[in-house]
Amino acid sequence: SMAWLEGHPGRRIRLAVLSAYATSDPHALDVNTLGGKLFLHLLSMGAGVRLPTEAEARAALYYNRGILCDSISSLVTQVGVCLYTDAEEHPAFRLRNEACTLTLTNLAGLTGADSPSGRAYLVENQMVFSQLCDAAAGFHSPLLCTSGQPAIAVIRLLDLLVSAGTDLFYAGDFDGKGLSIALQLL
Repeated sequence: SMAWLEGHPGRRIRLAVLSAYATSDPHALDVNTLGGKLFLHLLSMGAGVRLPTEAEARAALYYNRGILCDSISSLVTQVGVCLYTDAEEHPAFRLRNEACTLTLTNLAGLTGADSPSGRAYLVENQMVFSQLCDAAAGFHSPLLCTSGQPAIAVIRLLDLLVSAGTDLFYAGDFDGKGLSIALQLL
C-alpha cells in the first residue's frame, strides 16, 4: 500500500480499493485490524505527525496522504464560494445564490476556491445557517456551515479559501463545543 501511494503521487484512492490492491482483502487496512494499525503507524511516521487517536484526525491523515475513507459523509454546506476545477469556475450554485452541500469527493476534484469579497463567514449551527440563507436575498461574502465540529470536508474547503487569501470569520456558541470549534479553526 505504501509503495502504491509513493508510485502514484497526487492521485486519490479509496482505502478499501487500496487495501484490495495490496492484499486482495478490502478490509485488511481497516483501523481495527493489525494491518490497518500498522499502516496507520507508517502513514503517521511518513507524514511526521503523531499517531492519530480520534476519527477526524485519522481521516485527515488519510486524506492528506491521498486516501479517501468515507468520502460522502464528510460534508460542508456553503453558499457563495467560487469553486474551481483547473482554471474555470465550477457551476456549483454560486451564480444562483443557492446553498449547496459538498462532500469530500466533490472537494477532492477542486483545484481552488475563493471569495469574491476576500472574506468568508462560518457558523456551526445548521439552523442558524438556514435562517441566514432565508433572511438574505444575496450575500456579499460566502457563508459556510460546519455542522458542529469541522469535518475533513470543512477543513479542505477552508484550506482552499485560506490559500487564496480569504479572511475567515467564525460565529458559534459560547460554550465548550463552540470554543472547541473556534480553537480548531485557529
